[in-house]
Amino acid sequence: MVNYILGCTHITEGAIPFAAKDPLRVIPMMMIASSISAVLSYSLQIQVPAPHGGFLILPLVSKPLMWVLCILAGSACGAVMLGCWRLWQKRIQEAATLAGAIK
Repeated sequence: MVNYILGCTHITEGAIPFAAKDPLRVIPMMMIASSISAVLSYSLQIQVPAPHGGFLILPLVSKPLMWVLCILAGSACGAVMLGCWRLWQKRIQEAATLAGAIK
């Protein structure tokens, strides 16, 4: 619950425990997802005059609905990347376990 509150205010410290488990893979995925949101926001000429505040600054955003959709798009891309990576890791572990059992 705390991470949802932190995420809504764009305080990223809630992601540190997730990134600390596998930083070489998780951090680049988070960077790509954030970049997707940023590029979409920039491409749609969305203006956010406040440098920080997450959804608390929604009334200040020039196109609030589009801004939220850009954030959701980047988040979805990050979730898909992380989900695919974890699924791939799980399959590799299962294959290694199966190979060990066959020997």
